[in-house]
Amino acid sequence: QALRPEIDGLYDAFEHPRSARPSLPLLAPAEARTYASDVRGRALDILEAAPLHEGGRPLERAGFAFGMIAQHEQQHDETMLITHQLRSGPAALTAPAPPDPTDAGSL
Repeated sequence: QALRPEIDGLYDAFEHPRSARPSLPLLAPAEARTYASDVRGRALDILEAAPLHEGGRPLERAGFAFGMIAQHEQQHDETMLITHQLRSGPAALTAPAPPDPTDAGSL
């Protein structure tokens, strides 16, 4: 179930060609960070409740599907790192500093 169904279409790459994406009314940085945090929390809740035992469904066994999702997200991270490393010039966006990382022990 979508957390924000009203914005699902905005982030659907099949609905918007790359050339049109800069003009979309995307979330502001602070709101996007909050949304990402909410989605991450939901994903962790689902992972915690998932039956990851060996007898489960093939995509759940040993967390296979969750590993694929993590790898997919790492690909996005790599793309952003490369983009930042190749870019030159003044800052393209301004935003407040990101919040302090969550204490891993509290997860």
